[in-house]
Amino acid sequence: CLGNHEFEDGPEGLAPFLKSKNISSIPIVVANINTEEEPSLTNIQPSTVLTVGEHTIGVIGYLTPDTK
Repeated sequence: CLGNHEFEDGPEGLAPFLKSKNISSIPIVVANINTEEEPSLTNIQPSTVLTVGEHTIGVIGYLTPDTK
């Protein structure tokens, strides 16, 4: 699970953290990062689809209007 502290150092700090954890095969869903401007964060997505058994599950990131 990613928390607010993983984002404190910006993309420059987050990319090495993700690489060090060797989690490239795990989808990471984040709603408030524009990864088009950060090629080092290509494994972060605004949504993903998982297949669990016979079920297909969509996972989305969402921010409330109050989130800053």
